[in-house]
Amino acid sequence: MMHRTAAAALLVLLVPALAAGQTATDPFTGEWVGNISRSRLSPAMPVERVTLRITVSGDTVSMSATALMAGKELKDAETFRVDGSEKPGTLNPGIMLAAKFVGTHVLVIVATKGGGVIRLVTHEVSADGKTLTSRTSGAVEQVIVYERRAD
Repeated sequence: MMHRTAAAALLVLLVPALAAGQTATDPFTGEWVGNISRSRLSPAMPVERVTLRITVSGDTVSMSATALMAGKELKDAETFRVDGSEKPGTLNPGIMLAAKFVGTHVLVIVATKGGGVIRLVTHEVSADGKTLTSRTSGAVEQVIVYERRAD
């Protein structure tokens, strides 16, 4: 059960950061560190710290997350295309993901299972490119604020 919970937790952390179709200097690419004190976390997701790494190449996104939850470090990664159509996720069997940009600084991701929406994530990069805010609703309700790690 803990493995499924951990996988679901990483899905919540990974999915918001996925992006595609952006240039090498797009606002999503880089390393992001969760600012837990500025975030509103779900009690079901005892995140103590999280780091996201996002690389965008054309319409392919590679993303990895390292999180500390309940004293345990969890790592996972996912690479896929984001073009608005549903594609199987790799973290949880049966979960389909569809993502689409709304402008240059907002990415909307919908996770479905069995044809029903289980999670909606809106991921927004601030105009100055320094903050990434992930709003998750559905099975988990939370807001995670990330700050770009300086090069």
